[in-house]
Amino acid sequence: GATKSGKSTLLAGLVGGCRSEHWGEDLDGGVLLSGRLAYAPQEPSLLASCSVRENVLCGRPWDSQRYEQALITSTLSEDLLQLSNGDSSMVEELPGKGLAAMQLARA
Repeated sequence: GATKSGKSTLLAGLVGGCRSEHWGEDLDGGVLLSGRLAYAPQEPSLLASCSVRENVLCGRPWDSQRYEQALITSTLSEDLLQLSNGDSSMVEELPGKGLAAMQLARA
């Protein structure tokens, strides 16, 4: 969709992260979902001075199979090959597109 057409607002609304500036209050309503939903905002939120692995896990328990699948699905595994310390590298070492991939892997 076009810039400023409301794509991000729609997605934020689906996960309950949308506040009505017009009315100055949270909007009530609901969405019926089948399955699981994750939201990765356009601007990645980072745990500064932490490793890529710590940023992907974001406090969740270690599950090697799920972690590896997240790296592959998000294409973050490709970016990690370019870093000398792999997923132990500090998140600030990731290139721009790697930050977006990290956000997807976290989701």
